[in-house]
Amino acid sequence: MIHFEPIKLRNRSKANDSRIAEKLLTGCCQALPFSSHFNPVDVVVMILPTSEDWSLYEPATRRKEMFRCGRQAAYNALLSAGFQDRLIPDAISRSNDLHADVSDAHLISVIGRNPDRSPSWPTGFVGSISHSDHWVLSAAARSIHYQSIGIDSEVIVSDKLAKELREDIGKPSEWKLLDEIGIGNCAAFTLLFSAKESFYKCWYPVKKTFLDFLDVAACDVKPDCDSVSENGNTGAIVLQRTTRRSDGDMREVDSMQLSIRYCITANDVFTLAAIPK
Repeated sequence: MIHFEPIKLRNRSKANDSRIAEKLLTGCCQALPFSSHFNPVDVVVMILPTSEDWSLYEPATRRKEMFRCGRQAAYNALLSAGFQDRLIPDAISRSNDLHADVSDAHLISVIGRNPDRSPSWPTGFVGSISHSDHWVLSAAARSIHYQSIGIDSEVIVSDKLAKELREDIGKPSEWKLLDEIGIGNCAAFTLLFSAKESFYKCWYPVKKTFLDFLDVAACDVKPDCDSVSENGNTGAIVLQRTTRRSDGDMREVDSMQLSIRYCITANDVFTLAAIPK
């Protein structure tokens, strides 16, 4: 199972946060667990102010706050996954209330930043962080079970943006595939974008190479039975990365295929993938 936990942003809660969180968590808990042979992944969901609140921030302040929130979510995900922080009381690490109030400096010391600006996870753990105007998400698990994790959240884009960037994000065959599940152009565009973000977050820690959006292609979409409900539209989208040798040898190299879980709500798309050991 995957463990979800809502966290209120420090001093910035809103009246409808609990309602949004309840709807989100119900939908995602149904959507994101992998098949039974996977080991547990602990995921923390942090409730952020709406985009109207974020507009009050200067860009630099907004980036700094979202960075801090991401590290706070990641820290709590690590505690849930079994990380033992020797610099806080053991009682906090063992308690059910894992919302440890630690300093920003300590958060950065636990989840640092690699030279390529990706998160640096503590030894023995892997994880992923995602930010959007609505949410901050983090997933963490023990590295004895997983090579990498990718999690992403995106606000569903406008029709104008979906049309403008369509050719940059996917190939005609991918859009045809998504058209068949009838979720609409805006949700389909955001789903493919988010799924490729989660794919890349799984790919990069393992392969250490960069990918463009068109380097990966959707080859199947599997909506869950009765997936459309008040809790969102859920299912799995299968993405594949395949390259060919430049010398003409047609053997596939550097290939990877991942089944990525998704949940689509009225305003947001959430995706999650992992590469097991």
